[in-house]
Amino acid sequence: MTKNFPQNTEVEATITLTGTGAGGYLRSVTPTPEAVTVRMRHSFIELPDLYTMRKFDPRAGFIFISYQDYTTPIDEPW
Repeated sequence: MTKNFPQNTEVEATITLTGTGAGGYLRSVTPTPEAVTVRMRHSFIELPDLYTMRKFDPRAGFIFISYQDYTTPIDEPW
C-alpha cells in the first residue's frame, strides 16, 4: 500500500521472514518461529525549511544515522 500526500509519502508492506535459529523472545510470541509475518511501514516526511543537520555525537546513542540529499548535482557535496 502506498499513499502520497503534499508533504509526506506512506509505504506499507506485509512481509514474511523465514529462517532458523530463532531466539527465545521470538519463540515466546509466535506459533512458528521459522516463518514470521510482520507489517512494515515507512513514512517519508518533508523536512521543514529551517532544518539543519545535526553532527553525529556518540553520546546520543549507538545508531549512526546518515543523510544524503539525492537531489543535489553529483559534483556538489550533499
